[in-house]
Parts: sequence; structure tokens; C-alpha cells
Amino acid sequence: MPASPSAGRALAELRLGGARVTTVVRGGRRVVDPPADLVVQTGDTLVLSGTLEQVGTGESHILHG
Repeated sequence: MPASPSAGRALAELRLGGARVTTVVRGGRRVVDPPADLVVQTGDTLVLSGTLEQVGTGESHILHG
């Protein structure tokens, strides 16, 4: 799987379209309510919350920049 353009960036830097990252799963461990300065790593799974539109927009920005 190619690296996401979000890898190497802090959560606060991500454009999420109003969605919020509620959990980051990294190496089988969950970080609930992650801090804004947490840096996304390749292989992380981000769990988003918000309206369907917000989550769709956030997902698109995370995956495609």
C-alpha cells in the first residue's frame, strides 16, 4: 500500500472538512482522543467522527491530499 500524503504530518495539520479524529490505531494499539500534535505514520488507521459529508471529505483529504 502506498504511503498516505498525511503520513509525517501532525493531526492538527490535516484538513478534515469538519470531521474529528477520535482514535488512532497504531501497531494494534489504540490511542483514544489523540493529541493534536500526534504525527500520522504509515500504517496508522484513523477513526473519524462527524456527519457523513464531513467524514467523506476528511477521508478523501487523508488518502489523497
